[in-house]
Amino acid sequence: LFPWPAGLLLRRQSSALPSADRPQHPTGPPQLDPSLPTISSARPRPALPSPAGPPSLEAMAAAAGVAGESSGTKTRKLKVAVIHPDLGIGGAERLIVDAACQLAAHGHDVHVFTSHHDRNRCFEETVSGPFPVTVYGDFLPRHVFYRFHAVCAYLRCIFVALCVLLWWPSFDVILVDQVSVVIPLLKLKASSKTIFYCHFPDMLLAQHTTLLRRLYRKPIDMIEEATTGMADLILVNSKFTEATFARTFCGLHARGIEPGVLYPAVSVEQFHEPHDYK
Repeated sequence: LFPWPAGLLLRRQSSALPSADRPQHPTGPPQLDPSLPTISSARPRPALPSPAGPPSLEAMAAAAGVAGESSGTKTRKLKVAVIHPDLGIGGAERLIVDAACQLAAHGHDVHVFTSHHDRNRCFEETVSGPFPVTVYGDFLPRHVFYRFHAVCAYLRCIFVALCVLLWWPSFDVILVDQVSVVIPLLKLKASSKTIFYCHFPDMLLAQHTTLLRRLYRKPIDMIEEATTGMADLILVNSKFTEATFARTFCGLHARGIEPGVLYPAVSVEQFHEPHDYK
């Protein structure tokens, strides 16, 4: 579809010949073969299809040297587990759903585990999408008299992780979202690699206004930092969060643990056609 520079084509063709059979050009550079495509100095024009039709997939693979198989980079099917605390409607849930959909579209076996999934208040892909959703621990409380939300969220996610460990075979990759306390349990699966996606450090979202709150949050904050650093790969959603991560988790930063930036995806299919909204 895109024309190659003619000089590069000549070099590729000549390098494929034995040294004794390569043409010699003692008087100057080689003359361009008029049958080869050229690139205009003004604007590149797409190459016209040949009368014989486009090349077959086998021919394209042969021309590329079957790079995937020969270099060992051919993508294999992976078993991926996603652990999310509450699969409702929100930015974190949208990211997880998009990630699961794209992984499934690339041929991977994806399974989402959560402690709560309301089929009447969720993204449509979680109901009729290409991946199953399994709920464990929905009977556990979310709070105790509207307090201890963090502790209850930890207990619910730990219950989900225990169910995955006991009742499901090993996964190649386990993607943990928001709650990092389950990572030590998931590390018991030696054959699995854990990825933790950090939208923002939870200790910065909690209140530390009173002495009682600070005493309550101190062990939770320490557990968050320690368990976050146990993941095989840490991802954040922006450069801003990456800098905040380094300032917040000083111990991890001192140990050289730095997250990678993976921006949330955008479904471009919604922009294929114009829409008129009131």
